[in-house]
Amino acid sequence: MSITSILFAVFGLSFLIFIHELGHYFVARWAGMKVEVFSVGMGKPIISWKHKGVKWQICYLIFGGYVKIAGMEGENGKEPHQVRNGFYSKKPLYRILVAAAGPAVNIVFALFVFAGIYFYGGQDKPFAQFTKVVGQVDQESSIYEEGVRAGDRIVSVNNQAYNGFRDIFYQGMLKKNDSMNIVVDKRGEGEVISKVSFYTPKNTLFTQKEYKTMGILAPASYAIYTGDAENKYQSTLANAGIKKGDRIVYVDGSVIYSTSQMQDVISRDVALVTVDRDGEKIHLQVPRILLGDLKLSDEQRDEFVDYKREMDLEGAIASTYFIPYLVSEGLYVTEELFLIESDEVSQDLHVLKKGDKILAVSGEKVSSSEDFYKAISERKCLVMVSSSDRNHSRWTNTDKDFLQDLDLDAISSMENQLGSDEITAQGKYRFLRSTKPVTNLEFYEQQDPDKLKQVKELVDQETFSQWVNKQTIFSNAKIADEKVVYNPNPFAMMRDLINDFIFSLKNLLTGSISPKHMSGPIGMIKLVHDSSKSSMITGVYWLGMISLNLAFMNLLPIPMLDGGHICFTLYEMGTKKRIKAKTMQKLIFPFFAMIVMFFIYITFYDIVKFFS
Repeated sequence: MSITSILFAVFGLSFLIFIHELGHYFVARWAGMKVEVFSVGMGKPIISWKHKGVKWQICYLIFGGYVKIAGMEGENGKEPHQVRNGFYSKKPLYRILVAAAGPAVNIVFALFVFAGIYFYGGQDKPFAQFTKVVGQVDQESSIYEEGVRAGDRIVSVNNQAYNGFRDIFYQGMLKKNDSMNIVVDKRGEGEVISKVSFYTPKNTLFTQKEYKTMGILAPASYAIYTGDAENKYQSTLANAGIKKGDRIVYVDGSVIYSTSQMQDVISRDVALVTVDRDGEKIHLQVPRILLGDLKLSDEQRDEFVDYKREMDLEGAIASTYFIPYLVSEGLYVTEELFLIESDEVSQDLHVLKKGDKILAVSGEKVSSSEDFYKAISERKCLVMVSSSDRNHSRWTNTDKDFLQDLDLDAISSMENQLGSDEITAQGKYRFLRSTKPVTNLEFYEQQDPDKLKQVKELVDQETFSQWVNKQTIFSNAKIADEKVVYNPNPFAMMRDLINDFIFSLKNLLTGSISPKHMSGPIGMIKLVHDSSKSSMITGVYWLGMISLNLAFMNLLPIPMLDGGHICFTLYEMGTKKRIKAKTMQKLIFPFFAMIVMFFIYITFYDIVKFFS
């Protein structure tokens, strides 16, 4: 962790509390109230001094602070209003101003921060944070059955405007509905309305069991290669001829709309087979199956043994990969093969048809059955990239720029060159050399064996087995999303944050959100630290956001907080009755205990999240 970022986070949060208390202090002195103590931090003082009758002190626990004004709880047997120059001895309007001064300073500071960011030119944020384009769809979901695919654009959810993937994530996390209505703009086909159900996805590595989704697993994102990590290992992408700044737009027959969708395509054990079907060239993802899992006659098995010997392939015949079809010497598909445990034709397995003429595998032209068998025996990925220069777009134009940068006609034209004698680049699009993916096990055994041990200790054996055998072409390659310029006006930024605060508070009180998902001081320090490491302007933004949340938290009508003192004063104004010290203490004590327990609870989960 960066020392500079840690200091920025620690002193930044302390500064927010300091200016909050400073607001109380100055307005209290203006109102003629007696300020007894101004404390920066909580607990035992490190240093203290007196100035103008006020004890100033700095304490060990700097994540806190307070201003002690005479008479806030009564003293020496006197009622609060009887204390000379005490808080409750002053007019109600003065009391409200003093209590509101701290939150007001935090609000003004937040507005100042947001205005500074606005005039600075905004922040660079990931495209995926703002897009409405779908990045990946689970094929087991009802939304997939409704025809929604990666590249479609969500217009609304339950008759409310859709603002991004966070809307869907929250709906699944809150578990308020078993289903919802969505309006989807299918690219080139117009809008369709679908009713989809929530479910817990299966076989998703490293996700919490309580996580629910309607089938959209990720928002759209760019997949831009920014180089290899700095070590001796050269990634498979670098070996395939990728250059810094290239955007991956196509893998094995699929146009790429997100990095998670791309990894899903790569992890499938398929071969991209180009065929001539009735004079039309088509490109299909054909599953690779172990020959040992296919029903073969003795004659067929002997034929494969001969081919295997001629191609000098190692290993037993049963452990050799093939596709569920027989192919003639002339590369025509002649017969479908079945899995041993099933006599039924699976549409997921059988995508070729009898009579198809095979032209290429993974983009490489094949001219004989020997070429074909050898090509199909090894998993390779075919990747197309775009080398265009992209300028940061505004967050309001994200989807338009993203989709325009994916020229489907040009991509299709490039794809139709597969099976030709020569494949040439077209404009900004070009194919990389087909490349063999590696498993996590192969990569980490060479580069970071300790990582394997760490993951194995964190997850169960089944999950670990899935992870180590997962194939990828990204090992050691750095793939980044595009940045967009986020720069709403300061008041719009504050409006959005206030709506988020109300949303979170409402769902916290109703039990829809667990308090363990909130952040205490440690979590906030980590948040500011992490964001300031990527960009100081982002770190400053989070300080502004925390300042605004600090203001509204303190305005909640809870005894002991600023909002509680305002409520006591409003009660007095409405009833014309003073609140007695004993009544005040009875109200404050249970809420004090509750706040302390809540603080301990979220701090515990902060620590758990920090170390895990």
